[in-house]
Amino acid sequence: MSPAVALVDASQPARWREALRGLPHAFGHGPEYVQAAADVAAASAMLLVWTRGAARAACPLLVRDGPWGQELSTPPGFAGLTLSGDPHGLAAEWTDACRALGAVCAYIQLSPWLDPSALSPGAWATHDARIAPAADCLLWDLAPVPETLLAGMSSKHRQLLRKWLRGSPRIVDDQAELQARFPALYAGFIARRAVSPAYRYDAGALACVLGVPDSFLLGARGEDGGIETATLFVSADGRGDSFLNAATPIGRAHSRGLYWLGALRLREMGVRELNLGGGVAGDAGLADFKQRLGAIPRATQAIHQVLDRPRFARACADAGLDAAAPGGWFPPWRGPAPTLQAGAQTSTCLREEAEAGERSKSP
Repeated sequence: MSPAVALVDASQPARWREALRGLPHAFGHGPEYVQAAADVAAASAMLLVWTRGAARAACPLLVRDGPWGQELSTPPGFAGLTLSGDPHGLAAEWTDACRALGAVCAYIQLSPWLDPSALSPGAWATHDARIAPAADCLLWDLAPVPETLLAGMSSKHRQLLRKWLRGSPRIVDDQAELQARFPALYAGFIARRAVSPAYRYDAGALACVLGVPDSFLLGARGEDGGIETATLFVSADGRGDSFLNAATPIGRAHSRGLYWLGALRLREMGVRELNLGGGVAGDAGLADFKQRLGAIPRATQAIHQVLDRPRFARACADAGLDAAAPGGWFPPWRGPAPTLQAGAQTSTCLREEAEAGERSKSP
């Protein structure tokens, strides 16, 4: 493995976070999220770190077994390869490091905060890799004052939010109580809803992400006093995410309001950009819903790399697929998830709103 490349395991969180220091990153780049994603995918979690002079890059990776060997991928969402400085030499040294791991192929989401022109397609093409379009990321600018943020919403969003606030919802902010309640609430939620398999967290995966620094839960009580909904908000390096939401069927009515209150708190914490994730295939209404909150689409890219062409071809042949076919899902044998675009992050909070509150006929 090249001396310019180092691998950091999620069992070394301090070293992992130090490697991210000074690089544009978000919560999804951190060891807690990557380990949770690895638990769900039955994979190993690691951070690939590249350094050459003043230039640096880092990329969270899931390493999992495929039909003909190990596959590399970034975790679900948009926390991909991030870079600072001149990337000269990155493609070659990255490739050598991934081949040293014995990997067959790699799907690498590029961070939304990486300039699309930062990587040369030609440099990667010489290493059997192409840079392809990936799902748009929807980012909400929280820098304006709250009054301006509210004015930037669609009139229907403002109307429903104000109605919720007038109803004096019983907000829960006790972190110990919320953390104790959240696993059972989330388990019930995913049992009822079509949540992507990538976010079907069990208690072990939830333990990785609950209570991490710069995160908080917000919830609401029902008429019986029990917590009927809660949303986990996370942040890192000035970037926030509404990460997970869990609700009883009646608790869905609080989702928009909790989302607004969480955004205001993130803003108070110094967060100036909130990642709303991407869209869902076959449901244009969800992306529209997010944009009417004030989010702006940002195009992203991903690297599709074949690291061992013979094994890659055999895996495709075993699945009855053409290894030479352009475009499509990568690697081809993984196939599209039933509801998600490649690389898109499902925000369960917003999915609930798209299906319930946003389609509501409430005045």
